[in-house]
Amino acid sequence: MDAKSTTKAVITSSLSSLIIVLGMFIEDLFRSGNLFSTDGLIVMVMFVLGFVSTSFAVVVVAGVPCHFILSKLRFNKLWQYLVVGLLISAIYSWYILPSNMPQQLQSFSFWVYIITGFIVTSVFWYNAVKPHNKLINKD
Repeated sequence: MDAKSTTKAVITSSLSSLIIVLGMFIEDLFRSGNLFSTDGLIVMVMFVLGFVSTSFAVVVVAGVPCHFILSKLRFNKLWQYLVVGLLISAIYSWYILPSNMPQQLQSFSFWVYIITGFIVTSVFWYNAVKPHNKLINKD
């Protein structure tokens, strides 16, 4: 586990969650078109900050320790990281998020977190593990 590549992976993977937010922004823009107001932009900025900071916190609190364990066990395949990352996303979505929201909204939230977990885990693996796989394969 290289500290420099892990730090780079934490930052880039957390910022990759912006892809989901951008997709949600574009989808809502086509549906309603009223995000161009000042109130809509303030709400969107607050949502983006909350979503990215949550992503960063989950990567630091759960992802980095899991990366440490996986690297000690010499698990370096993308699918192995995806299993762990999607499991963390599912656990976060079902057990940590408030459950007093309507079922349809909770189901949508679950899928948003699963897709975000897939993207964040893939970017994390690409930055933290993939460069080291090339070195291992050349030996």
